[in-house]
Amino acid sequence: TAFVAADRPWADHAYWVEKAGAHIDRHFSFADSTRFTGEALRKHFKLSGAKWLFDAVTSLLWPKGPPPNAVLVLDPGIFFIGGNPIDYREVSTHMLDINRWATHTNCSVVLSAHAGKQKGDFGQRYVRAQDRIAGTTAQTGFASTAFHLSTPIEIQSEEGHSELSWTPRHGPPGTLQLVRNEDTGLWTVAPTTAQEAE
Repeated sequence: TAFVAADRPWADHAYWVEKAGAHIDRHFSFADSTRFTGEALRKHFKLSGAKWLFDAVTSLLWPKGPPPNAVLVLDPGIFFIGGNPIDYREVSTHMLDINRWATHTNCSVVLSAHAGKQKGDFGQRYVRAQDRIAGTTAQTGFASTAFHLSTPIEIQSEEGHSELSWTPRHGPPGTLQLVRNEDTGLWTVAPTTAQEAE
């Protein structure tokens, strides 16, 4: 598994990786890099678009290419899909490039995105959770599976539960109630959900 931290130093992510007991083989952080400064990124985006950045970063992570069945996490993925999340053409064409790369290398790509701002009136919100992701629907339309994590405030959970929902391309959608451990900060399946699953 390789992790690309696009918004924060690796130390911020390493904290949660250790807490979760996860294993990351390779990682890269723009905040820690002297090669990819904000100025350099803006210059290259104008000249070459976002495809060059995806190729450059994946080459740094895997000079000889990723191993079979590798996982690449882009958090968040906005740098790699054109930079403007509401531009359908930019996002869709970059998603197309990423999908082709994933197929060619037999690598799974997890691309995170920020959620859009939500209004307090539930009647003015999108019904489907995946539509609350900030930006164009090209992000979910060109993805195999869309996940969405809602906070207790968003779903008005009296128990303080968060909600993880997923919408796969070739399967039924689903939701899972989660509770956050105050000591570790990690999510676990809510007791009521676990009982229902049994």
